[in-house]
Amino acid sequence: MTHGHPAIAKLDTTEHLGGLALIAPWTSLDYQAQENLVCRGDILTPYVAGPWSRAYLWYSKRDYYTDPSTAPFTWFRDFPVKQVLILAGQNEIMLPDIKDFVANFKVCSYLTAMSI
Repeated sequence: MTHGHPAIAKLDTTEHLGGLALIAPWTSLDYQAQENLVCRGDILTPYVAGPWSRAYLWYSKRDYYTDPSTAPFTWFRDFPVKQVLILAGQNEIMLPDIKDFVANFKVCSYLTAMSI
């Protein structure tokens, strides 16, 4: 909403949204970086994530919309949401990416809580 995407219609709001909840968000489609991770019980493994991320992207270029954990913290400045809740499981294969996303997001936004 802060940064328009050419493939998505703009959502005009006159005030900030009340809240946003992200449950185990997939914040990076870089499945190759996850190949050396121990899955620790997560049902999502690099062997599953790879085909899923390729299918999701198809021929699209990766950007901050597909990989928000790679965005600089300034990209989240003026995010029009009053409160944000991000939930992630301690055994998630993508937990390091989610933590990177949270670190950048909370600098410029109203992150209420992150629960692991």
